[in-house]
Amino acid sequence: MLANTSVVVSTFAVLYKALCHGFVSIGSLALIVFDEAHNYIRRSPSSKIMTDFYWPEKHSRHHVPHILGLTASPAISSKTEAMGTLESVLDSVYKSPHI
Repeated sequence: MLANTSVVVSTFAVLYKALCHGFVSIGSLALIVFDEAHNYIRRSPSSKIMTDFYWPEKHSRHHVPHILGLTASPAISSKTEAMGTLESVLDSVYKSPHI
């Protein structure tokens, strides 16, 4: 369905439904951007994309998109554990400028 499409902007709910109904496959995506990644919560559409589509494909050694999580919330020592959790569930590495 997205054969000649370079960029698609969508809510996670719409993307999740498109994945569920087979309109798009997780392997056909190159990048998923999680804006406000610090708000990632269990059973939200964004988390369901990761648990229902991304991780099964990755564990099967199929192509998966790159993940970019963005947040404006600064990392402070009390949030170190939370950032580690985000790294794990989003299969990403936390990077922050030194201020």
